[in-house]
Amino acid sequence: MAASVDLCWDTTHVRPDERFSYFVEGICRAFTHLDPELSDPESDFFARIHHREAGASAITHLSSSKYISRRLPAGIARCPDHDFYLNVVASGTIQGLQAGHERTVSRGDIFILDNASPFELSLRSNGMFDSHVVRLSRTRTLEDRGAALLDFGRRHAGHRLMPILRMNLLQLARTGNMASDAEIEYFGTVAARLVDLILSGDSTERVPTGSAEAWRLIRAEIDRHVADQDFTLAGLAAGLGVSPRYVQKVCAAQDCTFSDYLRERRLSLAARRLETGKRRTSIETIAHESGFRDLSTFYRSFKRRYGMTPGSYRH
Repeated sequence: MAASVDLCWDTTHVRPDERFSYFVEGICRAFTHLDPELSDPESDFFARIHHREAGASAITHLSSSKYISRRLPAGIARCPDHDFYLNVVASGTIQGLQAGHERTVSRGDIFILDNASPFELSLRSNGMFDSHVVRLSRTRTLEDRGAALLDFGRRHAGHRLMPILRMNLLQLARTGNMASDAEIEYFGTVAARLVDLILSGDSTERVPTGSAEAWRLIRAEIDRHVADQDFTLAGLAAGLGVSPRYVQKVCAAQDCTFSDYLRERRLSLAARRLETGKRRTSIETIAHESGFRDLSTFYRSFKRRYGMTPGSYRH
């Protein structure tokens, strides 16, 4: 695998009146080869970019105040880039324009840009704008759609693989700066494969990003919230950008329910804490810290699962 790349730029260390020029010259023209324009010269500008590459995958996280971003013919000639870029908007709004196609995209929307063709993005937000970008290698499937890819998310909203793509991107966004090289390469590869399948209209091919991939993402989200007593099916679905019914269908394909799996993970967490925790920590505290709100439910579930009370298990 090629050497990984980890780059971070932040304007906070630059004088306020010099931040945008630093952003333009030090980042945009040198790295992304874009030509931005400050839409409101009187505003206080801020931007932070974290770029990661591993293998053939590249992920960029952008946080900024509003500005206009342009890819001009001069920038394309200066540094040709034939890749496409998959964007998911985490907050704020973008007005996108490429080859005569125009689209407004907001929080949660997904769109794709062709970096070999001029475009303009007007970043608009009441507060902070955030987006996450995944590089996609050039394919005939992408080329055939061209600028219409600005409408990718809405045009293919009903495709059966779109929920998995959305979950994949949101999970990637959550891992943020903590993602390992393996995660960067994996998420990037999965996203590219999903996009290709969605655009090709192939909804029958068995791929590792089908229900098994959806289940992996759902499990990861449950594990992240296992100790949260207020965690619910609705909260899980909202966090992954899918419907509760979709989560239930994926769980059913694994011969379980959301509630069953969450309870099993909480019992496993409690058992580990009983094994390795300090003796003076009460069983009630361990139950609550493992996500159980009701102590009697915890005792009953624990005994059914392990064949003994939590106290006996500890001893």
